[in-house]
Amino acid sequence: MASEITETHQIRLHSAEITKEAYAMGMRLNNINFAGFNVELQHIRRPNMLEDILPRPDIVIGEGDILVLLGSPADLGSAEKFLLTGR
Repeated sequence: MASEITETHQIRLHSAEITKEAYAMGMRLNNINFAGFNVELQHIRRPNMLEDILPRPDIVIGEGDILVLLGSPADLGSAEKFLLTGR
């Protein structure tokens, strides 16, 4: 049981891919409250770009972007659900 609790609260990286139907598609980063989900946006991976992009408030999320988030599994799940569905 103790190991389940540890794994549930362990901080990890998670990649959330933005599809053309995703709620966050076309949004600026400064319009998404990542801290409200208790996660941090570490960087963005863009299709056809070799280098990861460091987050800036003016970046607009595009189709195929992969947002690399840091947080607990539960918080990461909530943040990804919001990015994809708006809920």
